[in-house]
Amino acid sequence: MKRLILPIFCIAILAGCTMQKKPETTTELSHFTPYGYTPEFLKGQVKSVEQRSYWTTEQDGKYLQGDLITRKERDSIGWTDDFIAYFDSMGIANRIEYLDDEGKPYGYWVIQCSDGKRTGAQWFQGDSSSSYWKYTYDDSGNLTRGERFRLGADTLLNGGNIKSIKDWQVTSVQWYNSKREPGNTIARELNDMGLVTQLETRNPEGKVISWWKYNYDENGLNTGFTGMSSDSTMYNVETKYTDFDDMGNWLKMVSFEDGKLAGMDVRTIVYY
Repeated sequence: MKRLILPIFCIAILAGCTMQKKPETTTELSHFTPYGYTPEFLKGQVKSVEQRSYWTTEQDGKYLQGDLITRKERDSIGWTDDFIAYFDSMGIANRIEYLDDEGKPYGYWVIQCSDGKRTGAQWFQGDSSSSYWKYTYDDSGNLTRGERFRLGADTLLNGGNIKSIKDWQVTSVQWYNSKREPGNTIARELNDMGLVTQLETRNPEGKVISWWKYNYDENGLNTGFTGMSSDSTMYNVETKYTDFDDMGNWLKMVSFEDGKLAGMDVRTIVYY
């Protein structure tokens, strides 16, 4: 279960919106999902990933799946909504649907691509959309800027200057508003596997207003994190994985907050 740490437009950019892939047998779960700031790398040629979160209890050493956590409940405890991510045969996410309590999309991202790179994205609720993202790259193919515009008028709403390494790995975003006045800066550190180990946000004066540190096992699975949100609330989260598919990707994961059982994430993965 992912705690809502960054606004969705931050996630959209910080995910790293280039098309540079990991090896063909790996699919990156990040762009426009709750894993935008802490990507996961799934084994195999994945067609879609659906993730839903449930309350859970422990009985005789086993974790029992309870009721679905409703959107109202998630809003009050700061967890992200359920989603389905769709990938093309090259492992590129081209549509992300966010789900209501009945498992139906209440909104979705459509990602545009050209010449092997993501060039833009648009959020829809029903047939309605009010803004879109546009991305810029340097001559080396590194993502350098993401900007959001009002649909129709094409006026700038906000954006960010981006630093990337190794083509697809974003290390920082300097945000600005519609007048290009500087806002917060988000920076992250990555290990040799491309996994985020630290993430912090600083205000325009340089003060740290939130920070997060992530732990992983030898297989690259996130085993938990500690951190401080922008309202100074401290978090200590641990995760355990109980079920895996034949490809070695996890299907069930339980979370603990401050040592107390919090909930269970359940995935359905479809392969090509």
